[in-house]
Amino acid sequence: MNLENEKCVMIIDEALPLGIIANTAAILGITMGMKMPDVAGRDVADKEGNSHIGIIQFPVPILKGDAQLLNTL
Repeated sequence: MNLENEKCVMIIDEALPLGIIANTAAILGITMGMKMPDVAGRDVADKEGNSHIGIIQFPVPILKGDAQLLNTL
């Protein structure tokens, strides 16, 4: 997989309650990680030295859209 050319965006229905929007983004992120395991980078450490597993190697913007836009896509 050529990560330099990978692009991803999540578009979620803005009419949903905030909690459902957050849950949807989390579930889609987990699913993407399962389907594309190569996108996770190496483990990183924070300034206290705590290790954090594989941060994704490219941005995933989360955008809002309405029902019409989602149906068009």
